[in-house]
Amino acid sequence: MNDQNLYLKKRRNDALAKWFISVIGVGTILAVLTIIVVIISEILPLFITNELTKKVNITLPTNVVATNLGPWFEKTLTLDEKGKLSIYDIHSKKVEKELSIIKENQQILSVERGLDQAMTLRLSDQSLMRLKLGFKPTFDQESRRTIVFNTKTKEAMAQFPEEITTGLSRETEDGLTVFSAITKDGKLLVSSIEKSENFLGEVEETKNNFEVKVEGKVAKISANELGNRFYSVTDSGVLEFWDIRATSFKSRGQLQIDLSTRKITHLVGMVGIDEVALGFDNGEIEVVALASVDGGVLEPVQIHRAKVANSNIKELIASPRNRTLFAIDDNSVLTAWYSTNERRLITKVIKGGVETISVADRGHGLSITSRDRDLSIWHWNSPHPEGGYKAFFSKIWYSGYSEPEYAWQSSSGSDDFEPKISLVPLIYGSIKGAFYAMLFSVPLAVFAALYTSVFAGTRVRSIIKPIVELMSAIPSVVVGFLGALWLAPLIDSHLLEMAISLPLMVLILAFLPKIMGQVGGKDLMMLRPGSVLIISGLGLVFSFVLASPITFVLESSFFEGDFRTWLVEFMNGNYDMRNSIIIGMTLGFAVIPIIYTISEDSISSVPRGLMSASLALGATPWQTAWRVILPAASPGIFAAVTLGLGRAVGETMIVLMATGNTPIMDMNIFEGFRALSANIAVEMPEAPVGGTLYRTLFLSAGVLLVFTSVLNTITEIVRHRLSKTYSKL
Repeated sequence: MNDQNLYLKKRRNDALAKWFISVIGVGTILAVLTIIVVIISEILPLFITNELTKKVNITLPTNVVATNLGPWFEKTLTLDEKGKLSIYDIHSKKVEKELSIIKENQQILSVERGLDQAMTLRLSDQSLMRLKLGFKPTFDQESRRTIVFNTKTKEAMAQFPEEITTGLSRETEDGLTVFSAITKDGKLLVSSIEKSENFLGEVEETKNNFEVKVEGKVAKISANELGNRFYSVTDSGVLEFWDIRATSFKSRGQLQIDLSTRKITHLVGMVGIDEVALGFDNGEIEVVALASVDGGVLEPVQIHRAKVANSNIKELIASPRNRTLFAIDDNSVLTAWYSTNERRLITKVIKGGVETISVADRGHGLSITSRDRDLSIWHWNSPHPEGGYKAFFSKIWYSGYSEPEYAWQSSSGSDDFEPKISLVPLIYGSIKGAFYAMLFSVPLAVFAALYTSVFAGTRVRSIIKPIVELMSAIPSVVVGFLGALWLAPLIDSHLLEMAISLPLMVLILAFLPKIMGQVGGKDLMMLRPGSVLIISGLGLVFSFVLASPITFVLESSFFEGDFRTWLVEFMNGNYDMRNSIIIGMTLGFAVIPIIYTISEDSISSVPRGLMSASLALGATPWQTAWRVILPAASPGIFAAVTLGLGRAVGETMIVLMATGNTPIMDMNIFEGFRALSANIAVEMPEAPVGGTLYRTLFLSAGVLLVFTSVLNTITEIVRHRLSKTYSKL
């Protein structure tokens, strides 16, 4: 009976243990899979989320020349050629208000709309009118929102003496209003209105009319949002950038556009100070910006080009929020294209054709009128246009840059800033930091493991191994803190001395066996392994003592008394106190315990019979260690090195604190870098949930996860093959 109870108890315990282990194992697998699913779900919108959805369709009584969509998709306005302005409620599709904005004897011939949502009306009497029409929200005491049309239109007029074919207007931050127009014979005329305040507090207006001298006939004109940069292109394809002034335009440079197989159909200023887009009749779009290609004066340079349509670009509209361009071709195909990464966001056929198109001031909506007098309101959902493969892993030519580059700069104080989110500098930084850390740690850890396992006695080994393993218990934040605030200034002030003492120390240790001599035909190091540590320490101290006078002589003779100042000048300023040397030492210090422990266990597990056989055949202890023991232990040593590499790549706090965190791509050992892991820690507080930066950080985590997974897979494959090879010994 007792035996049966004992048997049943064992079976019950076995069942409970099996259930418990299974639950823990399955739970671990599910947790890993959940992490992978969460990371993927946050990354995918960077590559696929772009939607254009029709919200409502309104039938208009007459053809219109312009539309304007209000915020929150509640109100919209239309303007016909007779100047009748109609305010529509989108939900009811009814007209709420109508008013006329021009005289009865006038007619609107064309409308130009800037990124500030102001309209420039070209009237039949050869005048231009500037209107700032729009909507504004109001809130009552219960925070209920009401959209009200801004009836106080901001109006300015300019009359031209000749017949004009195109016109636009811009207003600068200091109150200067500039009207520009192209005459029938291709001249560029400008009328400016400058406001100033006299000593009585009265506002006075000064009008200036002048002609801008352009070589050739002007075909297209545009300007940026701020009103301080003007663009013109002639019929021969000469694109010119101008500084806008009250009494004159100053040229900033020219660029000859290739028109051998195409014609320019549109010229559109974009978000930013110095970017303009050109549309062509072959469906291509080019973006030109000011850049210093040779490091000299800024000049117009083509930075982006793509074929976005299969036919003539009929309309080209720039988004007021980012660098998205909306193009309509002759086949009524709407293409949304993001210029920075040259990414096609969406392509959609608009039924009924397209007469006019406008983008809402927040960039989230489009209003399109058709040939059948239908006004369609569309919701544009593109939360991450700056994403895509090219943005993260390819060179991009950013505005103001001299050439395409891998760049990371997630934010700026400027509204026209374009995010630079290339992960290549961060991946490069992670690899650079790991490389220097492994360069420092692998020789020390592996040879320390070889020494304690083969040469040192039991007593020495019992002291060294716990101390090295105890190093892994030191928090990485403490290591990073000491590296940044103690080690970095110390090495910075003794850089030449350190560079001299290290080779001296290596020479001293190399000749240590000769110095100690032999007893009975055996090295004294083998008879007294503990003395090696003491003598090595004394050799280290002696090398630093000997390096001090050598440093003084060299600095006085060759470096004008200060090696650090000379080095900064020699490196053209590319020197940072918290550099790769500091990372190699601090990060290597954190990696040494992992490599040492696994390597030491692997070397210790090599059968002693192999060592005895080698010694019996006449090999020296060092030959035995180098040619027999190390190869036999190579599977474990390789696993130790790769695990240490994985730790170095994923380390955060040490890399964050001990480097300058500058995302540059340079193997210069005297400069810092920014790693993927440190970048996540730096940018995380600034990343709004669901934003592009937020999801880019998840992509960074995914890259780290893939890297470590691939590294572990390679480690296991190589370890298995090495084990299979040396298991025959």
